[in-house]
Amino acid sequence: VVPFVQDVSRSWNSFDPSVSASYKFTPDIMAYATWSSGYKVGAFQFFATNALTADQVASPEDAQSYEVGIKSTLFDRRLRLNAAAFHIDYKDLQLLRLVPAPPPIASLIVIGNAANSKIDGLEVEGQAILSDAVSLDFSYAYLDAHFDKYVFRPGQDFSGNRMPRAPKNTISLAANYDRDIGPGHLTARLSYAWRSKIFFESDNNTIDINSSEGSLGLVDASASYKVDSWTVGVWGRNLTDER
Repeated sequence: VVPFVQDVSRSWNSFDPSVSASYKFTPDIMAYATWSSGYKVGAFQFFATNALTADQVASPEDAQSYEVGIKSTLFDRRLRLNAAAFHIDYKDLQLLRLVPAPPPIASLIVIGNAANSKIDGLEVEGQAILSDAVSLDFSYAYLDAHFDKYVFRPGQDFSGNRMPRAPKNTISLAANYDRDIGPGHLTARLSYAWRSKIFFESDNNTIDINSSEGSLGLVDASASYKVDSWTVGVWGRNLTDER
C-alpha cells in the first residue's frame, strides 16, 4: 500500500538423521521400526505491507517422528495387509494466521509459529484378491493431531485444539474389476472415500463459527475398454454431488 524498503536476512541449518530397523518373520511378513528427524526452513512473510510485518520471520519447524509397523502378504498372496502406528513431535510448527492491521487494511495473513504440537496416528491398508477379475482395496486411518501449547495472542489460547485439516477418522473402499472380454480388456473401479469433521482454522470455531466442515463421503467410478492401441473410457467424480 505504501512503498517501503526493509532488509531482512536469516540463516539456518539442521542435521536430520534417520534410523530404521526391520525384521522378517517369514518371507511374507515383515515388521519395522523407524525414527527420523525432520526440518522445515524458516519463513519470510509473503504478504508484507509494511516494514514491521516484513521483519516478522517465522522460526524453522522441527519434527521428531517415530513409527512401527508391519507389512504382510497372506493367504497365498491373495491378501496384502499393512499397518503402522506413528507419533510425531512438532516444535515451532509454522501456520498462517490472520492479524489486525492499521487502515486501510483490516487484517494481514502472517506466517507464525504455533509452539509445540503432537500427532498420534494409526493406519491400516491393504488389498484383497477375491477372484481372477475382482479385487478390493481398503484403508483406515486414525489421527489425533492437537496443539500442545499455542497462545494465538493475549486472551486467545488455542492449546489443546485440533490442528487444521486433520480428520480424526478416514476410510476408503474400492472395488476393482479387471478381465479380458471379447477382443479387448475391461477395467472398472468403484470407490468410496469418507472422512470425519475437519477444522479449517486453529481456533476450532471459537472465533469463526463457520471455519469447519462436517463429515464427507465421496463416490467415484470409472471404466475403460482397451483394444490393441485404442482405449475408450468413462469416469465420474463425486457422483452423489456432495458439497
